[in-house]
Amino acid sequence: MLSARRLVLARMKKKLIIDLDTGVDDAQAIMVALAAPNVEVLGITCCFGNTPMENVLKNTLRVLKVCNRLDETTARRHSLRIWNKCN
Repeated sequence: MLSARRLVLARMKKKLIIDLDTGVDDAQAIMVALAAPNVEVLGITCCFGNTPMENVLKNTLRVLKVCNRLDETTARRHSLRIWNKCN
């Protein structure tokens, strides 16, 4: 039997901000996170990786459309600017 604290924690949703360069593996990760009942996706940030930024944005929006979740906050991340501010 679960203790009261564990029961409360089990009911709480994990809050996620997903950062990715949406390829096949990232598309699957988005779908799993959106479908998980114990996860709340707060937003999705996109960065370039194996494909140019424009493709990443298109891929991310396609996945969200398929999942009927175009309401998700999606942002283009400027990793170089963030990195430079940290150093």
